[in-house]
Amino acid sequence: IKVKKPNVQVPELDASLHVLGLLVITVIEGKNLPKMDVGGKSDPYVRIVIDGYEHKTKVIKNDLNPKWNQTFSFNVLDANGNIVFLVYDEDVSSDDLMGQIVVSIAEVIGLTGPIKKW
Repeated sequence: IKVKKPNVQVPELDASLHVLGLLVITVIEGKNLPKMDVGGKSDPYVRIVIDGYEHKTKVIKNDLNPKWNQTFSFNVLDANGNIVFLVYDEDVSSDDLMGQIVVSIAEVIGLTGPIKKW
């Protein structure tokens, strides 16, 4: 999975929510994903989880090199937390986990370029 440079913006601190900042993540693409379906393809999507909150990309049908180009925003509650990217193959009965990456929030704060983790 290729993840575009996260953009960390720090809004005014809301004491009731204890929000440290806003993390904006763009999921760009996946490359050479495993064949999970009988026809030799997969129906991949990505779940992104931070501090118990999650977003999900759209499902790209029958594709091992999907391009999502979707952007999501998360409130950061813990600068020592992690960003978990889970790649799934959508199925009728239950979705299959294809892989995952864990990136620390501290690793992305102050970045000047994209993170490329495959």
